[in-house]
Amino acid sequence: MEELYGRERAVMEQALAWEDLQKEIADTPGGMLSPATRLHIDLQGKDPDEGLTGIPYDKGAAFLRMLEHNVGRERFDAYLRSYFDRYAFQPMTTKLFLEDLRKNLIKGDKQLEEKLKIDEWVYKPGIPDNAIVPEAPEFAQVAQASQRFVQGAPPESLAFAKWGTAERVRFLNGLPRKLAAERLAALDRTYNLSSSRNNEVLFAWLRLAVANRYDPAVPALERFLTSMGRRKFVAPLFEDLMKQGEWGRPIATRIYEKARPTYHSVTTGTVDKILKGGA
Repeated sequence: MEELYGRERAVMEQALAWEDLQKEIADTPGGMLSPATRLHIDLQGKDPDEGLTGIPYDKGAAFLRMLEHNVGRERFDAYLRSYFDRYAFQPMTTKLFLEDLRKNLIKGDKQLEEKLKIDEWVYKPGIPDNAIVPEAPEFAQVAQASQRFVQGAPPESLAFAKWGTAERVRFLNGLPRKLAAERLAALDRTYNLSSSRNNEVLFAWLRLAVANRYDPAVPALERFLTSMGRRKFVAPLFEDLMKQGEWGRPIATRIYEKARPTYHSVTTGTVDKILKGGA
């Protein structure tokens, strides 16, 4: 991301992922103390799909950023290159990875070992205190725009059209989950959100619409859920619908009946539980 689009864009994407991580941990029973927040998850005797949450991805990315920050990019890049060469086309385990990290990156440096806290990152729940929190200054302007919109500013007065994906997603995610229908309509009409061809932006818009029980967005929601199979997008939207009780449950049931035959078994396994749990 940084190589293609620049450092600012990369940091904004990191900041969005960091926010997603905080939210997913908060929504996990037990929060920071939950075993589900560990990078190493014991799936012995369990369905492997139970380990497929967003936490290993986003916490894992934060772990790698912490390593790079402490040893420097040049040294870390050299280690990664050698790591890929050593294990090309081979399986990997947590134990073997940490052994390799200690042998080829830390190299017996006790001070560095203590500073990195790798066992705490991998085997303990929560987020260690040496995490590098991404800070995107551009999001301060986005937050101001969100506040202005909530206070009544017309959508066309915002810089939304000039923003990139990360800023648009941050804006939509930052809006209150309770907005007047006419405000949502104005936003959609101005920026054609229901027809967005960017899945990240459309996903953020649809979550906002569902939270507000915004009926005009339901056709776009149905198109999205019947053409998109990624669990990352599908599962949260069905969860959102089920939380909306008498309004959302019938919509979820109707759309899922149509979409289910087109989904991968991993996705149906997750969504089946969502609809059953909310029945």
